[in-house]
Amino acid sequence: MSRIAAAVLLLLSLSSPSRADSLEIVKGDVVLRTGAGEQSLTQSHDISKAVSSPDGAWIAYVRHFPPTKEEEEALPEGRSELWLVDRTGTNRRLLLTGTANGEVERTTAEINNILFGLAGDRIYFLTTAWAVSNAIHRDQGGSYDDIWLVTPDGKTVRRVADSMEKARRKMP
Repeated sequence: MSRIAAAVLLLLSLSSPSRADSLEIVKGDVVLRTGAGEQSLTQSHDISKAVSSPDGAWIAYVRHFPPTKEEEEALPEGRSELWLVDRTGTNRRLLLTGTANGEVERTTAEINNILFGLAGDRIYFLTTAWAVSNAIHRDQGGSYDDIWLVTPDGKTVRRVADSMEKARRKMP
């Protein structure tokens, strides 16, 4: 192998996140474990969920706040914020602050089930809505009880089922 090819392979191995990297919530903070050790990416002690992008370059996480006295009736579970940070712990951005609304379809207070799209350029999540189900929020608004197949850019492909139970029965 030429020296140039070896140098390129070395650079790629140093710059690409390892598939063995893992994320964990430790004492309310996001910890990234790599072959080189571990690094705490947050210091807020209120992280409830975290997920890595497919390429490992970004981490989306949810900060959870208990309800204030003023929020107790509208937000009994409290509220959340959705954040994004790179794997070095820098380039931190607040993406969404959960809010209450008189209409449950427009409330985004308790963010959960976060995940990146396959391309890593979108983050999907659910929010607590009714007592028995979550809500999916899209640009068009509203929430849905039916299970839908949707493309990464938000276009509806087709209805899969009218409940998660029926959708699971259709799975091989």
